[in-house]
Amino acid sequence: CRRLLALTVTGKKTGKPFTCPVMYAKHERDFVIVAADAKSKRWWKNLDPDGAEVTLTRGTTVTRAFARTLERDPRARGKALRVYITTHASAAKPLGIPSNWPTLDDENLGKTAESAVVVRATPA
Repeated sequence: CRRLLALTVTGKKTGKPFTCPVMYAKHERDFVIVAADAKSKRWWKNLDPDGAEVTLTRGTTVTRAFARTLERDPRARGKALRVYITTHASAAKPLGIPSNWPTLDDENLGKTAESAVVVRATPA
């Protein structure tokens, strides 16, 4: 099942809203979003190091949320990656996650997928 939503973030420089489709996984209330090949993506760069408000649109449901990258916390990053890969199993290999990922603890899993940025969005 492909879970897609439209993520809207405000540009840091322009102040204008920017919307893009992203795949997500749910963990309790949170949305986990992975920007694979992050160098070629720009939207996540608009999240301040401490996060930013975003809008998540799924069908007719609009959710305001606070999103932050998890790059500074390997354990939280690993936990989020685990949720994402469990939902989107086919994403593991393209992200460079080793096939033994279920046996890795969250901190070591968080050190994989180096070309991706992992984002957690918590509804307001």
